[in-house]
Amino acid sequence: MARTSWGAALRGYGMGATLVALAGCAGESRIWVEASALALGPGGTVAFEAECYRSGGERRPCTDEVRWSSSEPSVASVDGHGRVTGKAEGRAVISASSGSAHDERTISVVPGLSVLAGRLHTPGGLVAHEDELLWFSEDEEAAERYGVYRVPIAGGMPVEVFRQRDKIVGMTADGTDLYYVYRIWVDQTDPGYQGDSDYRLAKRPLAGGPATDLARHPGLRMGPNVVVLDGYVYYASYIGTFLSGQVHRVPIAGGTPETLADHGAPYNGVVLAGGRPTWEAGGKLERYEADGTVTVLGAVDSPNDLVGTPTHLLWTRPRPDRDGVWRLALSGGEPERIARGSATFVSTGPGVVCWSEEDQVYCQRDRGRRVTVAAGVDGPSQTLVLGDRVIFAPFGFEADTHGPSSSLFAKTIPGGVTP
Repeated sequence: MARTSWGAALRGYGMGATLVALAGCAGESRIWVEASALALGPGGTVAFEAECYRSGGERRPCTDEVRWSSSEPSVASVDGHGRVTGKAEGRAVISASSGSAHDERTISVVPGLSVLAGRLHTPGGLVAHEDELLWFSEDEEAAERYGVYRVPIAGGMPVEVFRQRDKIVGMTADGTDLYYVYRIWVDQTDPGYQGDSDYRLAKRPLAGGPATDLARHPGLRMGPNVVVLDGYVYYASYIGTFLSGQVHRVPIAGGTPETLADHGAPYNGVVLAGGRPTWEAGGKLERYEADGTVTVLGAVDSPNDLVGTPTHLLWTRPRPDRDGVWRLALSGGEPERIARGSATFVSTGPGVVCWSEEDQVYCQRDRGRRVTVAAGVDGPSQTLVLGDRVIFAPFGFEADTHGPSSSLFAKTIPGGVTP
């Protein structure tokens, strides 16, 4: 059955796989069409593949020739090998037939859209490092279900950096190393089980090699954001009930963690703002200065997605009466709301702020009107501003045996950014 909207087309975009069963076929009983993407820009190409199944579920090459066709060749054409090329804005149904078995997918052609990586399990912790994008993800079918991956910013095939069975919750990269927070896998049936709040901070070479634990705080959680600065890693720990917490730093070479602040619950972790480690705890935004003092920047109520820039702090709020995107100038003043709505995953670049709101991605130039970058995407999206593009990864979920899936898109920001 054909999908008729970009939102529906993006569902399963990462895996791009749906199984269609047809009864009474002479040759193939079922055909399964997989796509490396279900959205692309004009001039872009994606690969479609077809696999056939017998009635007993055995997967096998199609015995009959697979015939490919497009309902709108002027929008998206397909050759005899399933290679689809975007032509012009719109939607087209790509069909595959083998014997009497048939399946079809709707592909959307969107101006300015490019596909950086597909067939991904829900990516998180998206960061840019030098000329690459890195993220972590979870594959429920793998024994070591959590992994970190990298892909060139220009796009390409994702490369696995490492995998482990312990859950990764946040990370950053600096130089040749990856710094990440993870939670130890615990067998809850073990008689000695005392709770799952065993978080650790680790360092691992991006080129490969073993991990080194830098810090551990049994019984406490750690915020997802960490900062690497002047030979230290800055991070935060807190009690799971958000009653109290601490901000720490530890030498990147290893050593004893040092506590810098002891109050509130810095559940967002530590971000870099104005070149200094900054956090929220106990309703206050605070910055650690070079002389070892802590400066209170302002008051804030339940911020999410805290992000720092050279001049501002930005965050989102979940409360209906104070939702939207907020920012505070590091030079002082009161927080201001710069956009309304159920915003999540805010990111920023020169003169522009981007965020996700339900199934849409928006960007807004400084004090200007917001513009829609993508509409109808499959759930909230992480966003990352890189130059005049915004990278986003919808949290799509396929209702099939492959579990959660997603992909990395890039879209040129309408109107560009401030030079």
